[in-house]
Amino acid sequence: MNCILLNGRGISEEVKIKWFHRLKRLRNANFISIQETHLIDYSSIDVNRCWGSSDFDWEGVDSCGRSGELLLIGNTNCFKNLEVIKSTNYLIIIGNWVGIDGNTIFANIYGPQAIVDKNNLWKELISIKRVKTGKWVVFGDFNVVRRHDERFNSQFCPSSAVAFNRFIQDAELHDFNMGGERYTYMIPFDAKLSKLDRFLDGFDSMVIKSWVNFNGFGNNDAYIAVKLRYLKGEIKKWRNAKSKKEHREILRCQNSEAQLELEAESRILTANELATRAQGLQKIVELEKLAVLDLKQKSKIKWTIDGDENTRLFHGYINSRDRNNKIQG
Repeated sequence: MNCILLNGRGISEEVKIKWFHRLKRLRNANFISIQETHLIDYSSIDVNRCWGSSDFDWEGVDSCGRSGELLLIGNTNCFKNLEVIKSTNYLIIIGNWVGIDGNTIFANIYGPQAIVDKNNLWKELISIKRVKTGKWVVFGDFNVVRRHDERFNSQFCPSSAVAFNRFIQDAELHDFNMGGERYTYMIPFDAKLSKLDRFLDGFDSMVIKSWVNFNGFGNNDAYIAVKLRYLKGEIKKWRNAKSKKEHREILRCQNSEAQLELEAESRILTANELATRAQGLQKIVELEKLAVLDLKQKSKIKWTIDGDENTRLFHGYINSRDRNNKIQG
């Protein structure tokens, strides 16, 4: 599954159309997401020449003034479109991807500028995700960053970052590393950079990849048993890697917090340092909350298998009395 996320400004120009087609062929893309074409009517776009063949389906959302406009173009040999959900700030396509059970859901997002509108968008997307089950792939221009280091020489809004991180957590999504440069947007007449575009995916992708990549043999019962054990092992490895990464992140935030507290004893912290401190504290709270949820889940499993301490004590006492009272033959 190869997906490309592009800014569509100038898509009506001959040079840009050829560039789109060349990039699609070079990357062997199955899906292309486009934002900000600055065209009022998306139906005027020559999608056929951008894609380069007839094996595609596409949907779009018109722009509001000179902001927004969303397009999704998909390979019909890989994906069958079943349902479309549209709004000013998102384009969601639900369908079947060849080789993947259940629905695969692509969501192309264009985040609004106002903080209130962003928060409403996050709530709306979570509501849709709860109703429309499947393997979600969420991408687009969110117009917000997750951390202070995702902006350079531009204003960082801690409250927007906290709300965006909470949306990712509540929606059970994971932020993928993207190719290309560190930042995805630069203001034309200033040295301000931001990472506004990103790919988000769920836990499902790891499970699907492990399930598809398994190679085994034997009769059906033995094969499925071994395959399930393999999947269990892959989930454990994934979770262990995630736990170590989260632990390292907690230590990093704690060290940064301690350093800032030392600095605050001798001077007044800058606005950026205060924002970094607030973000670090929020990050620690989120990661520790995840750790507590893990411990709760593990304790439930352990209690189911072993029983609690009192149960084991009384069972041991009763078994001991049975052994002492038994008449040896």
